[in-house]
Amino acid sequence: QALRESEERFRNLYSNMGEGVCFQKLVFDHAGKAIDYKIVGVNKQYESILSLKKEDVIGKLASEVYGTGIPPYLSEGLQVVTTGIPFSFESYYAPTNKYFFISMAPWDINGYATIFAEITDRVQSEELLRQERQMLRALIDHIPDTIYVKDAECRKIIANPADLAVMGAKSEEEIIGKTDLELFTGDMGKSWFDEDMKVLTSGQPFLNYEGSYLDKNGKQRWHLASKIPLKDETGKVTGLVGIGHDITDRKHSEEQIKQKAKELALSNDELTRFNRLAIGREMRMIELKQHCNKLSAQLGIPLPYNLDFLKQDLNLADDKNIHSIIEGIAIKKTDPESKGKTKK
Repeated sequence: QALRESEERFRNLYSNMGEGVCFQKLVFDHAGKAIDYKIVGVNKQYESILSLKKEDVIGKLASEVYGTGIPPYLSEGLQVVTTGIPFSFESYYAPTNKYFFISMAPWDINGYATIFAEITDRVQSEELLRQERQMLRALIDHIPDTIYVKDAECRKIIANPADLAVMGAKSEEEIIGKTDLELFTGDMGKSWFDEDMKVLTSGQPFLNYEGSYLDKNGKQRWHLASKIPLKDETGKVTGLVGIGHDITDRKHSEEQIKQKAKELALSNDELTRFNRLAIGREMRMIELKQHCNKLSAQLGIPLPYNLDFLKQDLNLADDKNIHSIIEGIAIKKTDPESKGKTKK
């Protein structure tokens, strides 16, 4: 009764398990060399995965069933039978164009069991991830901006060549597993480490902020930096990614522009003072000529100066606005763009 119950449990497991199962026995030639194996038992998943029927494979040689000439995985089966030690491996089986995870274990004299599960989807997903990782790595390694990744303890786990240049490191191995406290001395290392901790603890990014640092030659450089938290599927912060764009040339250009603006402002002040002096002199000359003309008119002699240009803008009987009008006329006379009009 115990044997029957045990066998029933075994058969239920054998028939309904998700993996394919095949029991085989080695076949030897007259010299004792294993040349094939005979299939003595399969389960439902075997039939489903390989698209083979049980009645078409039981009692037949593997070379006949699979049509591959040399029976698949014959050497691995012989190894299991010879050593009595089970082992597992992954393999691509060309006739089905599928990937399998295969386990083999001895079960009888010259007999062994093969348990296999299809892993094509997993392998293809892993290959896709590998390709994407490779493309991403190629991108970050050739982009001129600094790019790095840190874990939840602020330790660097990825750094591109631009980031290595900032630290003066020759290889990524030199900085992997280290924090900014170890990579940069003084306040600079502590400041950057504190920024990392704020991002990791708050879960909020720091975007497009300007900062400066001393490069390996002791020169000040500026960058536009961003730090973005990395989160898992539960929302837990697991690290951060940092990006830095060098803006040193822009900063130098801005300083040059500011200096030029100061110089222009000083030049404009000098020009304004000069114009005021010139306008004042012109006004005094006009007033003097007017006075001379008035004296000449009182003496009954011809007027020495022609001041007809004043009549366009000035009523000689009204002295109330004389200074403002004369100033306007003087500006016209000293303005190069109004030179032609003034002469006319």
